[in-house]
Amino acid sequence: MAKNTKKKSTASRRSSAKGASGKAAPKDDMWKTYAIVLGVLLVLSVLTNGFGLGNGVGSLLNSLKKSNTGSNGELLIEEFSDFECPFCQRAYPTVKQLLDEYEGQVTFVYKHFPLSSLHPLAQQAAEASECARDQGKFEEYHDRLFETKALDTASLKKHAADLGLNTAKFNDCYDSKEKASVVQADYNEGTSRGVTGTPTFFIGGEKVVGAQPYDNLKAVIDRHLSGEAQPTPVQPTQPTQPTQATEYTSSIDDDPSKGSASAKVVIIEWSDFQCPYCSRFYSETLPSIQQNYISTGKIRFVYRD
Repeated sequence: MAKNTKKKSTASRRSSAKGASGKAAPKDDMWKTYAIVLGVLLVLSVLTNGFGLGNGVGSLLNSLKKSNTGSNGELLIEEFSDFECPFCQRAYPTVKQLLDEYEGQVTFVYKHFPLSSLHPLAQQAAEASECARDQGKFEEYHDRLFETKALDTASLKKHAADLGLNTAKFNDCYDSKEKASVVQADYNEGTSRGVTGTPTFFIGGEKVVGAQPYDNLKAVIDRHLSGEAQPTPVQPTQPTQPTQATEYTSSIDDDPSKGSASAKVVIIEWSDFQCPYCSRFYSETLPSIQQNYISTGKIRFVYRD
């Protein structure tokens, strides 16, 4: 009997909260509606950073970028790079090999750091790659830029066509320079993190500068994957005062040279045709000097053997 009485009592209380038709009272419906609306608004506010949709997504992505791991916990490798930089071109096959070898263990993020004072085509190449990203072809476009080294406007548009992109959309994106702010954001981030040249890598947050050999980069990756501690950086010593510069007088009238005879700066290179380092300088560094300084009359370059 006690059990039956308890059930009836409960049923009586429930019935008093309903109308004659058995539906919930309007007041209860109203509070439920308010609760649902408030819950939805709260979720939207969190996701969009106070309903600033663009800013909210950007902030979320920025917070993810600052992590030393990928979205699934992989080791994060970031490269600040320049499509016109010869050292970045040298690092390109090394990075590609490492990404193939460590597939599933690392996440790679390419970030733009165009050195426009040295590489006048780097900025537009970076913007073009972001236009390709809009159509899901950033990786293919990135590879094509490094492999062809063709970065003039006509070539950038031809790359898009060759890769099967919608050329009308790509050209509109590129011509409007709508991706300049994206490239600038990467550049600003690099500057804030102490990047001064390219390529600069951050492997699990550890800074590695320059086109390092495969074994060097592999060693850093392996150390982070194994959980070993990062080496303690050597504390910088006080810089020594430079010694007094010594001036030399040299006749260069009969030596082969490039550039204006009235240039304020003269560079004399003593070189060796069989020297591998001289060959590297000729193919990787001299073209930039030629384009930005010799051709503009700022420097005269003299060759001696």
